[in-house]
Order: sequence, then C-alpha cells, then structure tokens
Amino acid sequence: MHMYQIWLTPILVIKFLQFPTSFPMINPNTKPEGVLGWLMVRSGLKEPRRPAGLPPNENYIGVPRVDHYWLCAHLISAIILYSLLLWGSFNHLASHSLVKPFSGIKRLKAYGHMGKALTFATVIYGAFVAGLDAGLIYNSWPKMADKWIPDDLIVSRYGSTVRNFLDNPTTVQFTHRMLAYTTVLTTGLLWANVMRLGVACTGPRIRNAAHLVFGAVLGQSLLGITTLLCYVPVSLGSLHQCGGVVLLSSLLWFTHCLRAVPK
Repeated sequence: MHMYQIWLTPILVIKFLQFPTSFPMINPNTKPEGVLGWLMVRSGLKEPRRPAGLPPNENYIGVPRVDHYWLCAHLISAIILYSLLLWGSFNHLASHSLVKPFSGIKRLKAYGHMGKALTFATVIYGAFVAGLDAGLIYNSWPKMADKWIPDDLIVSRYGSTVRNFLDNPTTVQFTHRMLAYTTVLTTGLLWANVMRLGVACTGPRIRNAAHLVFGAVLGQSLLGITTLLCYVPVSLGSLHQCGGVVLLSSLLWFTHCLRAVPK
C-alpha cells in the first residue's frame, strides 16, 4: 500500500493541478451539484402529505420524502460530473496503445455511444423509481402482474400522457424496464460484434473492454431483477444503483479505447 501511494501521489498531484485548464467544464458543474443536493434535501423537510380519507382530527406522523424531480436532477448532475472526471482520468492516466484501422469501427462506436445514452437514461429513470417507490409495485418478472402491459400504464388522474411517464409509479417502472431491456440488447450487440471481429483485429484492450461491458450489464440486470423480486431492500437497492455506475464506467472505458484506433 505504501509503495502504491508513492507511485500514485506525484502523478495525481500534477494531473489534478492541470484539471482547471484541461477541463474547464468540470469546475462550473460542482456548484450546481451542491445546490441541487440542498434543494433535494429541502424538498423532504416539508410537512408530509396526509393520506386521503384520514380524519382531520386523527394524528398522522408521516415519513419525510424528497421530491423525485429534485432527486433526479441531483443524480443527473452527479453522473455528469463523475463522467467528466472519469474521462479526464482516462486521458491522463491510461496509456495509448495504437491499433491498426479495421472495418467495423464505426459500428462499434455507434453501439458504444448508444449504450452510454441508454445506460444514462435507465439510471435517471431509476431515480424516478426510487423517488416514487415504484419498485414496491408489480414485484414480478418478466411480466407485471401476469401482464406484459399493465392496465394502469396510462391513468387519467395524472393528466397528460407525459405526466404519467413522470409521476405514475406504474409507468415509471415499466419505462425503467424497457430502457433496461434495450440497454442489454445494445450492449449485447456491441459484445457480439467485437467477438466476431476477433482479437487479432480489435486488439486485446478493446476486447477486454467489451468483456467488461457485457459482464457489467449482465450483473446489473440480474441485480435489478433480484432487487425487484425481493421488494427492494436498501442493501440491494444501493448495489443496483452502484451497478448502473459500473456499467456506465465500463462503457466510457470502451469508447475511450476506441479512440486509439486511427481514422
């Protein structure tokens, strides 16, 4: 551990001192992250809503809950900041081993970017699931209460269809599932294309990065299903959130490895 610190400290000191000039978009993002965190916590300090039908003279002690919109905004800011820092670390600390140009690189880049976008969207909808306790309904898989499409997917009491996708727990869980399925499909195609090209074409680094992505998405999928079937215990819910970050990190690493391939 001591030898590791001796090797790491000089490098990180120099590189982090370069961050303000190398990554000017990072510094402005740190302040909104703190402000959004404060607003999120503040939204949970309000008087809890009384359940409908409860007599006005009956005492009610509710559980404070943060607003799911502020929770989502706080998570978006955190993920963007984390991704910028991780990408910057790849640029500064990862060695560049050039790979000869090969056909199919554009397709791999497309799958990589699609995977990142889908993972980001899935994680964000995970914040809505957490904020609305949407993981505590339809605790079955692969169907939702013996139906592929639940009856209360679009409910008029939420107003417009858009509001259902933001406020209706059923619609939020359904959307989170569909985004997760699409992410698995996209990353599976990414992995299959890398395996088809072979290590002689892509090189070991890209191949290993594809293995990492595929392993991360499988682990995250199994963890998500287990969390749902177990009625979202805090431990599994937290691991599932961490799994989303691991998957996004692996996709960032994969797309960073593709940058070493000359155009």
